[in-house]
Amino acid sequence: KWRSFAFDKVWGPDQSQQSIFQDVEPLALSVVDGYNACIFAYGQTGSGKTYTMEGVEKNNNYGISYRTIQKIFQLLNLRANQQRAASIMS
Repeated sequence: KWRSFAFDKVWGPDQSQQSIFQDVEPLALSVVDGYNACIFAYGQTGSGKTYTMEGVEKNNNYGISYRTIQKIFQLLNLRANQQRAASIMS
């Protein structure tokens, strides 16, 4: 039976972890603003799904999960500092 699929984005094996994260970063960080988000990795066994999501520590090749968690905490820290500064100013 023929099936058709549509994807928002497909990355090739030549893409870096950083470039992939740059593409998904707005979606991943939208959770801080209260939105629901899902990044779904699909592919054949051995195609790099786990590597893309988790990455490796070597050469700072962290994956989407690590980069997202790191960025969310940076963003929350920034917002907390902005709120503290705003309360001091008022």
